[in-house]
Amino acid sequence: MIILLCEESVPVCNSLSRLIKSNDNRHVIITASSRQECINLIHAQKPQVVIIDSEMKEPAYQAVLEHKKYLAPPAVVILLSDLQNEQYKKQSLAAGTDYFLHKSVEFEKIPLILKQLCA
Repeated sequence: MIILLCEESVPVCNSLSRLIKSNDNRHVIITASSRQECINLIHAQKPQVVIIDSEMKEPAYQAVLEHKKYLAPPAVVILLSDLQNEQYKKQSLAAGTDYFLHKSVEFEKIPLILKQLCA
């Protein structure tokens, strides 16, 4: 499975990569640190999963949701956020996010979600 990590923080990106690879090293992980790079990689690499930080400096989240529909099948979007706002979560899910995870608390759920997607 091709997984695109859209995250500006190199340490967070490295932690995510290690977490994913430690549970299943068959995944191909590509990374983007900007909105434009994320969009370019969605079209060039056609990832099955996009994991994106909602707090990127250049808001990439809405662009990812717009561009994921051009993939067949559309990519699964996992939104990581530090916000624990139920209204924001509902809006994100209604807009097309498949999974909304609190970055500090639910980080460890990513391998389980990926395992379910591969089943």
